Amino acid sequence: MQLIARDQIVAQARSWVGVPFAHMGRSREKGVDCAGLVHGVYASLYGEVPEIGSYPAAPNPNHVLAMLDRYGVKSEKTQEQLQPGDVAALWGVDPGTPRHVAIIGWDPMCRRITMIHAFSKPKKVVEHSWDQFWAKRYVCAYEFPNAAPWEG
Repeated sequence: MQLIARDQIVAQARSWVGVPFAHMGRSREKGVDCAGLVHGVYASLYGEVPEIGSYPAAPNPNHVLAMLDRYGVKSEKTQEQLQPGDVAALWGVDPGTPRHVAIIGWDPMCRRITMIHAFSKPKKVVEHSWDQFWAKRYVCAYEFPNAAPWEG
């Protein structure tokens, strides 16, 4: 399998910005949730992937990690080491309990990382700064298979 440029991963994730939020959604037309975004980006880069099954609105953390294991390779990166194209697992209600995922982007103007994710609050896929609110929710990172090193 050839290397996938991290810029390509980020561009594919950005192409979903504005897609409506839909719990367990898997399409641009009907909407996606955070897992559906990762699923859609993966499918566009690597071809079809196995379905990840159903889950409640507040997914079980083991389900989140199992989904990430299916789509990527776990990394030992700290949040300060995140690179564009990584997938960050984040906690929601319970500290340290992953229930949300985001694809890491890059803002070249500000020279800082961003996050691209399907977010229920604005009811769509959004990209915004990786700020303290999100940084403190960081649990772990995954890399898409054969992601090339970041050259930014």
